[in-house]
Amino acid sequence: MLRPTVGELLEGVRVQLAAQVLPSVPAGAEARQLKAALHVLEMVAETWDREHTRLEADNADIDRTIEAFCSQTGRVREPTDHRAAAAKNRFPGVRDEQLRRLMARNQSLQEELEALQQRRRRHPDADPGADQLLLELHIRTTARSEGRNDSG
Repeated sequence: MLRPTVGELLEGVRVQLAAQVLPSVPAGAEARQLKAALHVLEMVAETWDREHTRLEADNADIDRTIEAFCSQTGRVREPTDHRAAAAKNRFPGVRDEQLRRLMARNQSLQEELEALQQRRRRHPDADPGADQLLLELHIRTTARSEGRNDSG
């Protein structure tokens, strides 16, 4: 294992920028941009090593939610060719093939979920329980993205 880790490097850069550069930047747009960049650095430093696990959990969770949504609303789930989605989606800067596959599947599942939600919006009274499924999914995926929960 190489030290410092990616997370340690990112956190070191963030700390130095916050301590040495931010105080010298006058208030205004530049300072706001720097603060936003520092926040991004902090987020990535805290979560970089959990991306595979988070995406696996998100994918499984979204897949289960779509199944439950279809079951509750009586919809038939249309087959989705996740390989075709992976082929059409490119992720610049992502060199890890497993991560690229996870990202493509996630995007494909997100598109499938969005299509279900669009149909749901056209018929909002069809099944109020479906809204609860979607809200719970949102809460779980948000918690995982913030590092509060890496499970499905």
